[in-house]
Amino acid sequence: MNTRLFLSAATMALLLSACGGDDDDVAMPADDAVPASALASAQAFSRYVGSLPANDHAEPLSVEGVDPPTSDTDEPIDVN
Repeated sequence: MNTRLFLSAATMALLLSACGGDDDDVAMPADDAVPASALASAQAFSRYVGSLPANDHAEPLSVEGVDPPTSDTDEPIDVN
């Protein structure tokens, strides 16, 4: 009887340990909206967008109501 109890407990432990979960360590952004500080200038917006991590698993940012700032006097930003 003890052997049967031990084997069923060991089987249950093995099955539960197999239910680990995802190995994807995906950092989700805390907020899904573009911050107001990124809309202060064209350079701030470019720095913010450039600092976003490439993440295929994250939800996209909400761009509803976002009008990216532009400048007629600033030089173009080098993207290389």
